[in-house]
Amino acid sequence: MGEQAHWDWRRRSVAEVIWPSFVAAGVGALLFFALIDPNQLGPALEIDFDGGAVAIYSLGFFFFWVLCAASSLLTAWLIRTERRRDEFPDPPEG
Repeated sequence: MGEQAHWDWRRRSVAEVIWPSFVAAGVGALLFFALIDPNQLGPALEIDFDGGAVAIYSLGFFFFWVLCAASSLLTAWLIRTERRRDEFPDPPEG
Protein backbone atom coordinates (compact mmCIF):
# COMPACT_ATOMS: atom_id res chain seq x y z
CA MET A 1 0.00 0.00 0.00
CA GLY A 2 1.09 3.56 -0.63
CA GLU A 3 2.16 6.03 1.94
CA GLN A 4 -0.66 8.05 3.45
CA ALA A 5 -0.26 11.80 3.21
CA HIS A 6 -0.56 13.54 6.54
CA TRP A 7 -2.16 16.94 6.54
CA ASP A 8 -0.60 19.74 8.51
CA TRP A 9 -2.72 21.38 11.18
CA ARG A 10 -3.89 24.21 8.89
CA ARG A 11 -5.29 21.90 6.24
CA ARG A 12 -6.88 19.74 8.90
CA SER A 13 -8.40 22.81 10.56
CA VAL A 14 -9.88 24.00 7.28
CA ALA A 15 -11.36 20.55 6.64
CA GLU A 16 -12.74 20.45 10.19
CA VAL A 17 -14.61 23.70 9.52
CA ILE A 18 -15.61 23.36 5.87
CA TRP A 19 -16.91 19.77 5.77
CA PRO A 20 -19.31 19.83 8.75
CA SER A 21 -20.58 23.27 7.73
CA PHE A 22 -21.21 21.95 4.19
CA VAL A 23 -23.26 19.04 5.54
CA ALA A 24 -25.15 21.25 7.99
CA ALA A 25 -25.88 23.78 5.23
CA GLY A 26 -27.26 21.01 3.05
CA VAL A 27 -29.59 19.88 5.81
CA GLY A 28 -30.55 23.47 6.64
CA ALA A 29 -31.30 24.35 3.01
CA LEU A 30 -33.25 21.12 2.60
CA LEU A 31 -35.42 21.85 5.64
CA PHE A 32 -35.84 25.54 4.79
CA PHE A 33 -36.86 24.96 1.19
CA ALA A 34 -39.13 22.08 2.18
CA LEU A 35 -41.21 24.70 3.99
CA ILE A 36 -40.63 27.80 1.84
CA ASP A 37 -41.35 28.03 -1.90
CA PRO A 38 -38.41 29.86 -3.53
CA ASN A 39 -40.71 31.51 -6.09
CA GLN A 40 -42.66 33.19 -3.28
CA LEU A 41 -39.57 34.18 -1.30
CA GLY A 42 -38.65 37.19 -3.48
CA PRO A 43 -42.05 38.91 -3.34
CA ALA A 44 -42.34 38.19 0.40
CA LEU A 45 -39.01 39.96 1.02
CA GLU A 46 -39.85 42.66 -1.55
CA ILE A 47 -36.82 41.75 -3.66
CA ASP A 48 -36.98 41.96 -7.45
CA PHE A 49 -35.06 38.86 -8.52
CA ASP A 50 -35.59 37.05 -11.80
CA GLY A 51 -32.94 34.36 -11.39
CA GLY A 52 -35.34 31.46 -11.08
CA ALA A 53 -35.80 28.79 -8.45
CA VAL A 54 -32.41 27.10 -9.02
CA ALA A 55 -30.57 30.38 -8.39
CA ILE A 56 -32.57 30.93 -5.20
CA TYR A 57 -31.81 27.38 -4.05
CA SER A 58 -28.11 27.99 -4.73
CA LEU A 59 -28.03 31.35 -2.95
CA GLY A 60 -29.92 29.86 -0.01
CA PHE A 61 -27.48 26.96 0.24
CA PHE A 62 -24.45 29.27 0.13
CA PHE A 63 -26.05 31.54 2.74
CA PHE A 64 -26.54 28.55 5.05
CA TRP A 65 -23.00 27.36 4.29
CA VAL A 66 -21.45 30.70 5.24
CA LEU A 67 -23.58 30.83 8.39
CA CYS A 68 -22.62 27.28 9.41
CA ALA A 69 -18.95 27.85 8.52
CA ALA A 70 -18.87 30.94 10.74
CA SER A 71 -20.34 28.88 13.58
CA SER A 72 -17.84 26.04 13.04
CA LEU A 73 -14.96 28.50 12.81
CA LEU A 74 -15.96 30.16 16.07
CA THR A 75 -16.22 26.76 17.76
CA ALA A 76 -12.80 25.69 16.47
CA TRP A 77 -11.28 28.98 17.63
CA LEU A 78 -12.82 28.65 21.09
CA ILE A 79 -11.56 25.08 21.46
CA ARG A 80 -8.02 26.00 20.40
CA THR A 81 -7.81 29.06 22.62
CA GLU A 82 -9.20 27.54 25.80
CA ARG A 83 -6.91 27.35 28.77
CA ARG A 84 -5.54 23.91 29.46
CA ARG A 85 -6.72 22.03 32.55
CA ASP A 86 -3.24 22.06 34.06
CA GLU A 87 -3.30 25.87 34.01
CA PHE A 88 -6.25 26.00 36.38
CA PRO A 89 -5.51 25.86 40.10
CA ASP A 90 -7.11 23.04 42.05
CA PRO A 91 -10.38 24.04 43.69
CA PRO A 92 -10.24 24.47 47.45
CA GLU A 93 -11.45 21.49 49.41
CA GLY A 94 -14.04 22.09 51.96
